[in-house]
Amino acid sequence: MRMKDQAVRLPMTTTICNDDMDALANLFVAASDRPAHLSHMKIEDLCAFARVLLVTDGTVTHMLRAHFREPINVEVLSHDLQPLEAAEPWLQAKPGDEILLRKVALIGARTGQTYCLATSRIALERISPDMRADIVSMQRSLGSVLLANFSENRRELLWFGRAQNGESQLEEGHINTQGQPLERAYRVISGGVPIMMISETFAPSILNQ
Repeated sequence: MRMKDQAVRLPMTTTICNDDMDALANLFVAASDRPAHLSHMKIEDLCAFARVLLVTDGTVTHMLRAHFREPINVEVLSHDLQPLEAAEPWLQAKPGDEILLRKVALIGARTGQTYCLATSRIALERISPDMRADIVSMQRSLGSVLLANFSENRRELLWFGRAQNGESQLEEGHINTQGQPLERAYRVISGGVPIMMISETFAPSILNQ
């Protein structure tokens, strides 16, 4: 039989099952270290956009801009060098180690809505002088800084959960706290060493959009 007359056998596609949600949850390597103010939740209970925000290893600022169709401003709320009061195992840092504690709000340029608050703990001595200067200048988001300054880095998801009422960083007065905000934490690793930990809190109002 000539080749053109032979039936072509296509590879079988994989059916997505409910266990895939468990696989997503397993991406978080430190679920047992979830802070006490976060309650357990099921990923399948979230809308599609919230699930994407939860597990992405990309730049959240860009995702918010694409989804809500407006530029996202990064408002720096605080930016301070300070010693750690307690050890931070997932940053491989001990008490007294100096870190940069940075808090920002991601705000829609047209609507004025605050979509996310992020708190970063950055080990400045572990990053290059160029990246250190970029971060200290406070001109753009950390995601943009990472894209511009590192050819190789990875994000490792740590934990996630619903913030209990009155226990969220949203209580700083930047977001309407009706409902339970979604929080997640991850760390950024470069050269096998963690260089920063980031906690992100997403406003309840955006999680069903």
